[in-house]
Amino acid sequence: MVTIDPIELGKWIRGETEHGRWRRAALGIWYNHMPKLFGWTLSPMRLVFGLVRGLCFLAVSLSPVWLKYAAAPEAISWTEALLYSSLLTLILGYNFFYDKIIRDYRPKSIAQKLRTRLSLEHCGVTSNLTGVLKLRKKEGQPTIDGAMIKMLECIRDAARIQLGDYEGAHVEATLLLFDDPKCATIKVVNRTTHSRPTGRVKASEEVMAFHVAKSRKHRVVNDFMSDGHPFPKQGLSGDIPSYRSILMIPLLDAQPGEQDTCIGVVTVDSSRPYHFWPGNGEDVVVQLKPFIVLLTFFLNLGSPHRLSCPQS
Repeated sequence: MVTIDPIELGKWIRGETEHGRWRRAALGIWYNHMPKLFGWTLSPMRLVFGLVRGLCFLAVSLSPVWLKYAAAPEAISWTEALLYSSLLTLILGYNFFYDKIIRDYRPKSIAQKLRTRLSLEHCGVTSNLTGVLKLRKKEGQPTIDGAMIKMLECIRDAARIQLGDYEGAHVEATLLLFDDPKCATIKVVNRTTHSRPTGRVKASEEVMAFHVAKSRKHRVVNDFMSDGHPFPKQGLSGDIPSYRSILMIPLLDAQPGEQDTCIGVVTVDSSRPYHFWPGNGEDVVVQLKPFIVLLTFFLNLGSPHRLSCPQS
């Protein structure tokens, strides 16, 4: 039984444990934009060799200035030396960016494949929805389960397309539902990867997703392993998690004139820290909203346990 410090929990809920805005921005750029530009799998070793490479680049590009200063002070003017250095910088820079951006540029084709797969998965969801609406009582529950899995796959692929990162990180989605009428426990119902177990049941108070459900708002954890949250730094299965950043979205069932209820939480996690950093995940949530609504519809065809969510 894990005990969560209520004082630290309150700080986390209020966002007081997060890094400052400028530090989040610096880490977001470091983890998201620097690897795209320099191709780094970030590590101290690669940082050292990257700096050495940068110094070599600087030395070559400034070689006319060195010649002017040391070897042939009267051969060329300072203006000519700076001009030649600028030209060398442009040539070396073009060569570098050609390797990194033009020659190896494949995201459009990969994005198109993802969109095609997403479209096919959506067709599978529509097919399952048609079966459900025909009220095939004997086959209804397996059909609903299949539709939920398809919906979760759509959520994962839509998130990958929105993030625009098709090769650099591993993105997966998980569905968590309350496992008892009092919502004292929460269960990992489905995942988009078979390498991580399902069926695990945890005390709700010990799980981040439960507090996100209570808040009625999505929440981003920029770096699960290093952020100052009060929860155990291990996965729901008890092992060291393969993910670093998490986007948690509550499945709200809002009826006009009635109190909102939450039937569960969808999490989208990434192996890259700060992957949902830009805009605090708002753009990703907007793109996932249709799939979240449809998933909630499927879940409501059963008898999900509901957590009351009074507005604060």
